[in-house]
Amino acid sequence: MNGNDEIDIDNVPSLESIKNMPVKPPKPVEEVDTSFVKHSNTHPKFLHSNSTSHVWPFGAIAELIDNAMDPDANATAFSIFLDLGTIPRLSFLDNGRGMTKSSLHKMLSFGFCEKVEVNGHKPIGHYGNGFKSGSMRLGSDALVFTKRGNERNVGFLSQTYLQAIQATDVLVPMVSWNQEFQFTEATEGKENLKPILEHSPFKTEADVISQFSKIEGNGGTYIVIFNLRKEKDLDGVEQLEFKVEPETADIIIRRDRESNSLNSSLNNSNNSNNNNNNNNNNNNNNNSNGNTAGVIRDTDPPLQNSLRSYCSILYKKPRMKINIQGKAVRTVMIEQSLGYKKVDKYKPKDHPPIRITLGINPDKNHYGMMLYHKNRLIKPYVKVGIQLNGDRRGYGVMGVVEAEFLSPTHNKMDFLDN
Repeated sequence: MNGNDEIDIDNVPSLESIKNMPVKPPKPVEEVDTSFVKHSNTHPKFLHSNSTSHVWPFGAIAELIDNAMDPDANATAFSIFLDLGTIPRLSFLDNGRGMTKSSLHKMLSFGFCEKVEVNGHKPIGHYGNGFKSGSMRLGSDALVFTKRGNERNVGFLSQTYLQAIQATDVLVPMVSWNQEFQFTEATEGKENLKPILEHSPFKTEADVISQFSKIEGNGGTYIVIFNLRKEKDLDGVEQLEFKVEPETADIIIRRDRESNSLNSSLNNSNNSNNNNNNNNNNNNNNNSNGNTAGVIRDTDPPLQNSLRSYCSILYKKPRMKINIQGKAVRTVMIEQSLGYKKVDKYKPKDHPPIRITLGINPDKNHYGMMLYHKNRLIKPYVKVGIQLNGDRRGYGVMGVVEAEFLSPTHNKMDFLDN
């Protein structure tokens, strides 16, 4: 049809006739025989190697907090408790929706992610790896108790169990009960319960079931991580990397660890910026401000070794109350705490303008850009501009940015090169 053609109105089909037109069935999908194709196994050693992406242990804990706050769980309260008893364990409790047996299995598997935005609440995770990498960074074994409606499910991700049976693939024992704690599948349930009783702190079915009492209401998840990771101190003695500070109800990282810490991430961040400036001056500045050996110093930001401090600024706009060692975390909205504030805008390529809030941090010793993504802190205290020169210019100036135009790395501690 060209611009001079006339439409024959008499031959235009009516709406009713269009509705009654037969619909062609979809073309059937051709079945492909995959019986001869090898299945890709995941060796148990991958659980450890996958966890090494979390150099800093608080980054691993943040993965578990993110999972509770994401819209699929939608928790409003999250508790963290470090028990240094006979069998030290780190536990996490949320009051979210909980998980069905199918959802729990997907969480314990690799590559499954069904998180979607709900009413403007954007999920932080999207790789389907956060629980596995985070929990296995903190300890060798994790039990997940979850309650949803009439279901009571427990799953066991355990390096200890897999090593004991010399497994060549990742196996995850799971047990399901109804709300009266009757097995949904008796034979399967009893067989899956055996490795849990043998390789966890809970030695009877009653012990396991009693853990569900910590989940109040009809939904929620309770995670227990044990065989916690140990680090060598400066004398070469292995100790737990965490300890409890009773006076402040805080979980802190030992200051005498040899391993890397958040400072290594900060140094890498600032070094990458420095490479675009004066390498010699800037690298000297980083070495004076950072700690490549991983030993935490008094001049480091509080979040470096204090879980309470880190959780207080983990989210730009908190949606969930966090409790550590029985005491609520007082959240800090950094934008509101800055003095002499100024709001600017930056226009990234192929992205709408973003808001940048600048101001003076009340604690002038700690400054730089606080880079958030989907409300979650990714990179703290990133020095920019004249702050990289090693003098006092830019001292105390802090900026807050919601960097939606950047893509975080899978451990959510940095951004991909963009």
